[in-house]
Amino acid sequence: MHRRLITTIFFKDLLDAIRDARVLVAFVVPLALGLFYNVSFDNQDPGRPSVQIAYFSASPSGLPDALREVTGEGATLTFVEAADPAAVERQVSAEEQEIGLVVLAGFDAALLAGQRPTLTVIEPGEPNFDARLLTQAVGPALRTLSGQVSPAVVEVESAGVAIADSTDILGQVGFQRYSVLASMLFVIAMVTVLALPVILAEETEKRTYEALVLIAAPADVIIAKALVGFVYSLVGAGLLTVLTGLYPADPVLYVAALLALTITLTGFGLFFGGVFRNANQINTWSGILLIPIIGPVFFVGLPAPNWADALLLVLPASQAMRIALNALQGTALFGGVAAGFMVIIAWGVVAYALLSWQMRRRSR
Repeated sequence: MHRRLITTIFFKDLLDAIRDARVLVAFVVPLALGLFYNVSFDNQDPGRPSVQIAYFSASPSGLPDALREVTGEGATLTFVEAADPAAVERQVSAEEQEIGLVVLAGFDAALLAGQRPTLTVIEPGEPNFDARLLTQAVGPALRTLSGQVSPAVVEVESAGVAIADSTDILGQVGFQRYSVLASMLFVIAMVTVLALPVILAEETEKRTYEALVLIAAPADVIIAKALVGFVYSLVGAGLLTVLTGLYPADPVLYVAALLALTITLTGFGLFFGGVFRNANQINTWSGILLIPIIGPVFFVGLPAPNWADALLLVLPASQAMRIALNALQGTALFGGVAAGFMVIIAWGVVAYALLSWQMRRRSR
């Protein structure tokens, strides 16, 4: 290994990549996508509904507290006091609030006395998901308020095709942070699996690769190009982190996941660069190459049958996403971190074994 030759080739490719519009697009597009998600979904969290409630009570009532107890951390309830029942109806009709509640005088006392007082729930013409959520919570809240207990313990079991629960994952992470992280892995995939092969294929097409191996060993050339992939991938991930403020709770685990994926995908990118003879072929096949590599990232934590969830467990990008989500939150959203790294490393061994075989063939 010759450090001076590696450094020279590395800086040459680094500058050439900036001048190549196709390489620049592979770097900029996922970066722009991550920024778009960050701005579009700022302060939004689809996994945690927020219900605005127009509320009137003729006497003090524990209904708001009972509703909050029933919904727990699954929703944020905001009660907006209204002057009278008519004001509640006006606010809901004008879509100022999503739903309305009107509580009569002595409501709580009547419940405790075993009576059946009337609670008026005012819904809009077309109630949204948040309004329906509150309506469904009213019954359990009234039982809580009246001191009743459930007549039985209900155990829910899943039969047939199991579905992974994504509500809690998105509720804790938030769609904004989830999408930005997925875009960050997309940056790494685009650089390593698209931009890096383009650089190598163009040198093969123009026969500059043959000139390089006359003055440097094939391993030196490959190492230099791998460093280009590392630098652009990590710079892209770093830029997206700074621009979006997506700072992980566990930075060591977070960086380890991104670095492991970058090393593995760089191996595949260099191999693909040797398979295709020109950049046009890579552009033609890039979509087919990228879909199985980066596509699974966007399904991690979403509802999936058992077979699909098992498939995600054996793919490097989805494992990197799981580990990075754990590091982002600082909690074990997903188990099997060590197994996840083993999967990524195993794919890396396959990638570099293929690359080594390819280099031996080209040197004959």
